[in-house]
Amino acid sequence: FDCGSGVGVVRSEETVLLNQWNHITLYRHRWDAWLQLNGGKHVQEECTADRCSRVPCQHGGKCLTSEDSAVCLCPLGFSGDLCEIRVDLQVPSFNGSSHLRYRGLGEEALTWLDFEITLKPTAPDGLILYNGHRGDGFGDFMALYLNDGFVEFGYDLGTGAGIATTQHRISLGEWHRVRVSRTGRLAILSVDNQLPSEVLSPGAFTQLSLPLNLYLGGVPNFGIVSPQVRVRTAFVGCVQMVRINGRTVPILAEALGGANVDNCPHPCIARPCGEDGECVPELDYFTCRDGSSAVLVVDNGPAVTRQSVEIPPMSVSRGENEGLYVGGMPNTSLLSLTRYKHGVKGCVADLVLNTDYRLQVINHSEVGHNVGECEV
Repeated sequence: FDCGSGVGVVRSEETVLLNQWNHITLYRHRWDAWLQLNGGKHVQEECTADRCSRVPCQHGGKCLTSEDSAVCLCPLGFSGDLCEIRVDLQVPSFNGSSHLRYRGLGEEALTWLDFEITLKPTAPDGLILYNGHRGDGFGDFMALYLNDGFVEFGYDLGTGAGIATTQHRISLGEWHRVRVSRTGRLAILSVDNQLPSEVLSPGAFTQLSLPLNLYLGGVPNFGIVSPQVRVRTAFVGCVQMVRINGRTVPILAEALGGANVDNCPHPCIARPCGEDGECVPELDYFTCRDGSSAVLVVDNGPAVTRQSVEIPPMSVSRGENEGLYVGGMPNTSLLSLTRYKHGVKGCVADLVLNTDYRLQVINHSEVGHNVGECEV
């Protein structure tokens, strides 16, 4: 039976008696119905509409039903069971029912496609990135996904799919960098420090046409996904960077739509760069794309932000005192304008500059004074 927005089916647990009279009792009121066969067990069912009436999605969320439940698909900027929580999205998190939708690559990937993505998966299977040619899943496509912990890149130029697979599984709950480079029929998949995997698609066609929307983190309906893609679940985890053909994609600003996207636990959520600054995720850390502020974070605690101030030029001559000093410096009081009297007393174990340059504190030093070995 159908109440107007979905079919409900009542099925008896017993089978009918062949070549005998059977007695069926059927009752329906509004969305509820029950059935009894030959005095057996009452079997009850309800219309899809009733399940959604118990899940009043807010802020434009849509109710999605399954055989025994109903959930809300929340628009961008909202989360929660009923889409009741307003979210200031910074680093998107996908929960297995999420997706973000973008303009398709179209003719931009005809002969050449190069993209990078930084992600942190929490489940071993899931569709990460997808762009296709037809709404029924057939024809040209490209897809990046996790299959039992292995990263796979699949694509079809019209004469059969090619699939590149990493040699090793990637760890869950950690950040990984994935890069795909495709020229004509050849595709190369690189993940972290693993050896690259290469694949050559079959046939003679060399061009890839992708006029439909590009999806990140999942799709609204797996019916649009090519049957050559070897997973049928959405990605679960976080994505912090997508770069396509050399251009970094503003993941949230350029999204045309999406559903059930929440924030990934990350320091950028606290807006450490201020209202005018842009927090750029760098794995578990970040940088500020704003030259007028500085940020201090200690032991993953709250970020302290201060706007820059103009410091009057020092009247002392730098001369031989130019350079980077760790732990202290000659004439500390003079060169710090009497703000500090001496250097630090303690140990320095690690120093990283600009998020990726790890300074060898001892090996890279030119001179040192009164430096001992710290007890571990």
